[in-house]
Amino acid sequence: MADKRVTLRRRHSYATKSNRIKKVKTPGAKLVVHYHVKRGKTPVCGDTGERLNGIKSARPAEKMRMSRPKKNVSRVYGGHLSGKAVRDRIVRAFLIEEQKIVKKVLKSQKAAKNLPRDDHFWQTVRHGDVTIVPERPEICLEEVLQWVAEA
Repeated sequence: MADKRVTLRRRHSYATKSNRIKKVKTPGAKLVVHYHVKRGKTPVCGDTGERLNGIKSARPAEKMRMSRPKKNVSRVYGGHLSGKAVRDRIVRAFLIEEQKIVKKVLKSQKAAKNLPRDDHFWQTVRHGDVTIVPERPEICLEEVLQWVAEA
């Protein structure tokens, strides 16, 4: 801002990032000031930090005027996470659910080994408010295994 040959068009005179200027000579041999507009950043993925494809980079004021398809991608977490990150999250959730099922099965198998084999046990099996008097013990065993797995 040390150049006295130009007059600023705005009242803001400090040399900040938002007040960068460029001196331009007009055809009438007059020096005028053009203000430098800051470039917008391309959004990045919250998980991986890579730039998101399919989204225009713009300043906040420009983004408000842009249409929705230019600001996001038609996918879950579109515009916030990359496709790779979403795929990883889905796979991780699936594997966690599978692990829970495996734990349940192992627990029920272990409980099935520890069930008593006397007749008194099979005559009345209690679970909460329900009393079952089984006619066929193998059906009752399946129900007992389900209850043990749920507990």
